[in-house]
Amino acid sequence: MSNQNLTGQFSQSQEFLNKSAECAKLSLRLDVILEETSDLVWVFNEHFKITLASKSAKNVLGDSETINLVDGDGKPVDLPGILRVGRVDFFKEKEFTLNTPRLILPVKISALSLALTDGSKEYVVLVKDVSTARLAARLKEELLQIISHELRTPLTCVKDYLWLLKLGKGGDLPRPALAYLDKAWSGLASMSNLISRILKALDLEECHVAPKIEKLNLYDVISAAVKKFGGGRTNFVVNGEDRHLEIYADREMVEEVLGNFLSNALKFDASGTILVGVEKERGFVKVVVSDSGKGFGAEERDRLFKKFGRLDNSLVTVAEAAGTGLGLYISKMLVEKMSGQIGADSPGVGKGSTFWFTLPIAGSWGR
Repeated sequence: MSNQNLTGQFSQSQEFLNKSAECAKLSLRLDVILEETSDLVWVFNEHFKITLASKSAKNVLGDSETINLVDGDGKPVDLPGILRVGRVDFFKEKEFTLNTPRLILPVKISALSLALTDGSKEYVVLVKDVSTARLAARLKEELLQIISHELRTPLTCVKDYLWLLKLGKGGDLPRPALAYLDKAWSGLASMSNLISRILKALDLEECHVAPKIEKLNLYDVISAAVKKFGGGRTNFVVNGEDRHLEIYADREMVEEVLGNFLSNALKFDASGTILVGVEKERGFVKVVVSDSGKGFGAEERDRLFKKFGRLDNSLVTVAEAAGTGLGLYISKMLVEKMSGQIGADSPGVGKGSTFWFTLPIAGSWGR
């Protein structure tokens, strides 16, 4: 046999070994995935027999080879029949109940049809247990009810009696008692504000709040917010040509976001001036609120707009501002509902902060 033939056979053998090693590696990876995943995964062949299953799927199904599903009306679901006709979209955004010898689970299902190189077909079925999500939703609803009724009602009662005392309905109080009364009133106001913000955040998270988008004069909206939240210390900066700039937005939402920015800035700014600027950016307008207050470090930036995202050196420091830690989180959700973006920048601790958000300019999107 010639050296050339030997070389060719060696190359073919080496190629075969390489492909075998690659297949073994892929098989090992698949085994690890099926072993570790918490979701239930089944693979059916073209005869709708289970050929592969994840460890969690085997544990749930036990010795049975039948996946018993029922829909929301309690009717049995013919899984092989649905796969046979290629209706993998049948499962989209629906919940089912999986009945097994071991337990009953509320589930969501995804299915995928695969065409193999030998002309046969396989079907991958992914079943996700949503019982934990259901429990979390129920607990969240119960918390909402507790906050709305069990906490708000007694707080309102306490507020009414404190107000009567402040009006002198309980008789004249000595000056030290009045000072304590003012502190109690202030604490109660903070608690009421926290409850209101928690309820608003929950509503926004559950998409119970929809923006009322309309064409607005940006200068008018900013002026209203500055007048309401800014006080006499704020220096309102806007270019003359921008006084006629119109945006698509929800007026109340924009004023609330600006109010959060302005009130936070005023708590920490020592210069006596808060700057409010307007910039145009490719179909959007960018509203900027800048101060010379405490600022924040780069490592703290990502926490600013998260729930209860208070920072030791930011505009939302609790010790000094008695903030709820929800203002910026709510602002982020409001801006995003209006198709905008939100952010903050600072040169560093003690060097001031700039908070900004963007909104679409009227006419830019062909509305």
